[in-house]
Amino acid sequence: MSGITISLGLLTCLILLALSLDFIIGFQGAADSITTLVSTRALKPYQAVCWAALFQLLAMWAFTQWPVARSVALGMIDVPTIDHRVVFGAITAALAWSLLTWRYDLPSSSSLAIIGGLIGAALASAGPASIYGSGLLTVAIAIALSPLIAFALSAVLLIAIAWLLRRVPPRYLDRWFARLQLVSSALYNLARGSNDAQKTMGLIWLLMIVCGASGVQAPPGWVAPACFLSLALGIVLGGWRVVRTMNQKINRLRPAAGCSAETGSAITLLAATAIGIPMSATQALAGAIHGADSATTMGSVGWQPATLVVWTWLLTLPGSAILAALAWWVSRHLF
Repeated sequence: MSGITISLGLLTCLILLALSLDFIIGFQGAADSITTLVSTRALKPYQAVCWAALFQLLAMWAFTQWPVARSVALGMIDVPTIDHRVVFGAITAALAWSLLTWRYDLPSSSSLAIIGGLIGAALASAGPASIYGSGLLTVAIAIALSPLIAFALSAVLLIAIAWLLRRVPPRYLDRWFARLQLVSSALYNLARGSNDAQKTMGLIWLLMIVCGASGVQAPPGWVAPACFLSLALGIVLGGWRVVRTMNQKINRLRPAAGCSAETGSAITLLAATAIGIPMSATQALAGAIHGADSATTMGSVGWQPATLVVWTWLLTLPGSAILAALAWWVSRHLF
């Protein structure tokens, strides 16, 4: 594929912009990455931050074929019809939307923001012919079903634990599952990191394809380490910010419920990553925690009202698409 020629300086700036988005995804997702560990008192907050960052970095070796990156780069947009300005629009829109929702403490989905950004910029640049409708529909259905799947998995796991271990005194259960939660949390952060970092990998890969700097077989070798390191750094810095207020915002979960929520969301994310779906880890974890909460019928977890979550996610796709179209239009006058 012959690529569009741009300067090395411009290409470098666009790559750094994409890595900034990766950093913000980690920064914004730090609270979710350590929520269950802190709420069950399995680890102290600063320990949970380091634990989450470590396993999201180790996720670099979980899926070496990069199915999510391939889906973002090649599965939704007709590559020959777009240019580097489309990728700039998508990155800028996702970054702006993430910062906007973070500023007003709203739940955000980086997957929907990136998808909306690609749609909006591609439509502005090349029209509807540049969009793969079937690919987008598959991703949209999977994202919509993810919280329901995680909800069901978490609830079933916790009910099974309660039934199988019904004769074990609660104090022993808490002690055992506080230790087991280190395993379930590691699995969740591996799953989250493998999906989140690949989203930005896909954008960088798409950029390099349209610029003729990469083929469609695989992204350059340096892309994965750069994206996973940016994500882990965002978690570390975002986690320290969250630590100061975490205990004030989250009510206590029992360790068994924490294990069930982490395992349910991890299975959902790993399955999505394996088939190349850019998934919202926030959605999966929210559904899983509500599943564990419903299984105990205690209502012990303090989440934002469901209507606010739903409305924010519904607005993310069109909002990021509009921002991406505007960013694409501005880029025509800049480079």
